[in-house]
Amino acid sequence: MPWLVLATLGLVAAWLLVIRTPGDIGFAAVPIALIIWPVVFIAYAGVAIWFGFRRRPRRAVSVAVAMAAPIVFWGAIGWVVDVAHLGLALAWQRPHIEASRAQPGPFVVDDWSIGFAGGASTFLVYDKSGSVAKPRSGQVRTPDNDILNDCAGAEHLVGHYYVCTID
Repeated sequence: MPWLVLATLGLVAAWLLVIRTPGDIGFAAVPIALIIWPVVFIAYAGVAIWFGFRRRPRRAVSVAVAMAAPIVFWGAIGWVVDVAHLGLALAWQRPHIEASRAQPGPFVVDDWSIGFAGGASTFLVYDKSGSVAKPRSGQVRTPDNDILNDCAGAEHLVGHYYVCTID
């Protein structure tokens, strides 16, 4: 049942994309996910146990693998979701991003947070020089990049785009 593994990975990726969407949609999706995913996990475990009792070990293992696949591939799913989020942001915000690139300064920074008070803030950073990915000691500290002085680390997405989280 490899289709079950692929369907589970696709559902997790789609839900993660919704959760990471800034604004009200992402804000509302988090509590819903906290309710839905434990129920889905219990259902998968129940189906795996049921197949085990029915002496269908291959199907039981397939369901167990489908249940564990999102955990194993969490990093890859997160990267794919961030790249999809970047593609959507570029499609909808292209005039804003193009205008920001024309301004002088080494960086263009856009807010990628979903709005939880007191939590970490996430920013999309466009940096042609690549200095965002350097360790803090290698970054040039200027008033233009105050936001990056506090950056806990920048994850490279594609091209000159990085995701920076500030605690």
